[in-house]
Amino acid sequence: MMTTVVVFVVVMLMIVIMMEMMAVFVLVTMMMVGVVTILMMTVATIVMMIMMTTIFDDVDDDDGGDVDDDSGGGDDVDDSGAGCDDFDDLDDGGGDDDDEDDCW
Repeated sequence: MMTTVVVFVVVMLMIVIMMEMMAVFVLVTMMMVGVVTILMMTVATIVMMIMMTTIFDDVDDDDGGDVDDDSGGGDDVDDSGAGCDDFDDLDDGGGDDDDEDDCW
């Protein structure tokens, strides 16, 4: 009778220990998955920020006269810094070529 109780207690303890080890393994695995997910989201965010800044960075900084690059070219909207309209209809390298004084 005593050996049966001892065997039963030992078997139950082994089962409990195995279940605890499995639970710890599952918890560690889930923690690692969470850490990897957070790292991947961080890297993806940084990559997206770099891509967005490189895509939208070259609007104003070239000399093609896109928006207002202050290069002194003819076909920019108000690149003189003063309040003059610099549309440059003829675009022959000069400044204001629409034959009227548009400074205000």
